[in-house]
Amino acid sequence: MKSTNHPLARLLATVLLLCACQPVGLFVLQAQGISAEEFQRLSIELSEPAGFFPSDNLLSNETSFLHVVPKLQQFRTPDQAYVGVGPAQNFTYIAHSRPSLAFIVDIRSDNRLHHLYLKELFLAASNRWEYLSLLLGRPLPRDFKPDPRAGALELQDFFDRLQPSAAYFESNFERLWRAALERSPQILEPRQRSHCLKIALAFFSEGFEIRYRMPRGRTLSVFPTLRNLMNETDLLGRKLHYLESEESYQILRTLHEENRIIPVVGDLAGPKTIRAIGNYLREHDRIVSVFYASNVEFYLHRQDALKAYLSNLESLPLSNQSLLIRSFFNFWYGFGRHPDAVDGYYVTSLAQKIEELIRSHKKAPYEDYWDLVTRNYLSNHIALEP
Repeated sequence: MKSTNHPLARLLATVLLLCACQPVGLFVLQAQGISAEEFQRLSIELSEPAGFFPSDNLLSNETSFLHVVPKLQQFRTPDQAYVGVGPAQNFTYIAHSRPSLAFIVDIRSDNRLHHLYLKELFLAASNRWEYLSLLLGRPLPRDFKPDPRAGALELQDFFDRLQPSAAYFESNFERLWRAALERSPQILEPRQRSHCLKIALAFFSEGFEIRYRMPRGRTLSVFPTLRNLMNETDLLGRKLHYLESEESYQILRTLHEENRIIPVVGDLAGPKTIRAIGNYLREHDRIVSVFYASNVEFYLHRQDALKAYLSNLESLPLSNQSLLIRSFFNFWYGFGRHPDAVDGYYVTSLAQKIEELIRSHKKAPYEDYWDLVTRNYLSNHIALEP
């Protein structure tokens, strides 16, 4: 019998030992990501019937979204699972929480379409420069060499000097749409092309000045532009948007390549989606490390659905580090200024430990939405240090 002292032999033995010591499903998830077939199956089978939301929601209107990132980093449990609603602000939270799996849950079917289109942009673009070139429809010079150290301001200054090209945008959109159809034929249908084109055209026509849209396409000057969001900072003055650093972009691109960011149509208070995600995560020995709810809780409160929502949260696999991230809109809908509000921001982003949220509700049920967002949260102003 030959000796196993050779380095390659020892390496092979170690790999085989690791394989034998881990559950098969978990090892496949860690080492290979998720197959295209499994990605589609999960997106379809975890989904609920689509609901209605009055705005397109192509871009975040939460200017304070980075204020919770220090808390997210403080309680980060990498290699776990992320669940969040809405468009691309999830990417910043995912880049800083470093999950091995993320589910984007939204009641609008167009949100899933939006994410599938963005997925194609990530797959087609090897860096942030190529990503913005495709998103904004502005071709890069032939001799261009990207600077991986560049921040958001440098990216914006560069693309501000480039002219949009309708021909470039149209040819790339057709290529990306065909790729999306081929990659996810069980999710997408050719008739959805017009909806996807509407999403893509908004970024092409408005560029860095695109804003959150209210019903009937209205917008407000108080809403941040894409330029504003890319230049926002946390309360320590750090710029942390996912397009600020090449490292963040590559983390997200790898997750997309491995089909680990899964868009799902669902209601946070619905009977199926959140519980089904929890069951899947238990099967793969994962906890939810971050749950981003935006301001959905306000709408659930108006629909008398907070009890169902909290029950869904409790059904998830959690740890004492699991965080909920929410947004509160100061002075909107008859509410006042949140105690954690920051001057100059009409939105207050908040973090709370999910187990504490559930425990507090069981001890004394939340009286209303104001009680929910002001009781036992983790202040962004405590222990601020680099």
